[in-house]
Amino acid sequence: FIKEKRGIKIHILDDETEAQLSFNSVKDIGLGSDEGILIDVGGGSCEIIIFENKTPIGKGSLPIGSLSCYEDYVGVMFPNKKESENIEKRVIKEIEDLDFVKTHKKYLFGVGGTVRNLKKLLVHLNFINEKEDTIPVYLLDDVLDELKYNNKENFNKILKVKAERIHTLVPGIIIIKTIAKYFHIEKICVCKNSIREGVLYSLLDAEGL
Repeated sequence: FIKEKRGIKIHILDDETEAQLSFNSVKDIGLGSDEGILIDVGGGSCEIIIFENKTPIGKGSLPIGSLSCYEDYVGVMFPNKKESENIEKRVIKEIEDLDFVKTHKKYLFGVGGTVRNLKKLLVHLNFINEKEDTIPVYLLDDVLDELKYNNKENFNKILKVKAERIHTLVPGIIIIKTIAKYFHIEKICVCKNSIREGVLYSLLDAEGL
């Protein structure tokens, strides 16, 4: 439709390329450790890269994201306890289907809007201060406990941070928490860059720039 109306050809990224571009966006300037796990939680998928010496040793895409979790598992606005457990089980199943080598990492690096808005929410709720870009994993349980009830008071907490994500942010946090605990992560690092910068770097590299 876009090509027909605007004459613009759209290049659709496959899962592996999307994951690699997300990693490329931060590998030279956004990683505080030579090893860890990088994730990008989108609406319909979640890219994961396990890296050592700043080199990917495993990468893949979970066919589940913050929006698809909401649509598939959530009955009202925020998931209840049973719905949250179902999301966690699905995420674990999808990770195991990728058949990664079992590994423990200290740091999880997050790119994209879900992890950035998680940080904004934690700042808004006074869990961390605005200058912090590292989130202890235990805080994810604390913030999910804070939002466990579907009521106006809790809705307002997200509306004041990112209104358009009121229905997807909590499922996104559950995805991040599940991945972090699966790989025994201690801290989540919020990266400023995202796949957009990865695409830009790729285009510049292709032009020899």
